[in-house]
Amino acid sequence: MEKQTALMSQASDQQVKALTADLNKQLALLKQKEDGLKKAETESQTTREALAKQQADAKALAEKTSSLLPNCNKSATSGKNSSVLSRADGEGCRRWR
Repeated sequence: MEKQTALMSQASDQQVKALTADLNKQLALLKQKEDGLKKAETESQTTREALAKQQADAKALAEKTSSLLPNCNKSATSGKNSSVLSRADGEGCRRWR
């Protein structure tokens, strides 16, 4: 009887060790996935911030362009190239019309 109890205890110990090893592997995999998720979230946030900056820059450029276009039209009708967009080669305002 004692021999049978000892065998059962040994089998139980082996099962516990196997389960512990399996759980440790699962924990390591979970940690890797969590780290990957954190990295992806950081990259996503960085991308969102860069996109927001690009959109703000595009909006500012569009506003600046629209504020300069009336100056082009005025200088084009007066025959002068005095706008901010005028260039030495004369392409300034003409290319915006």
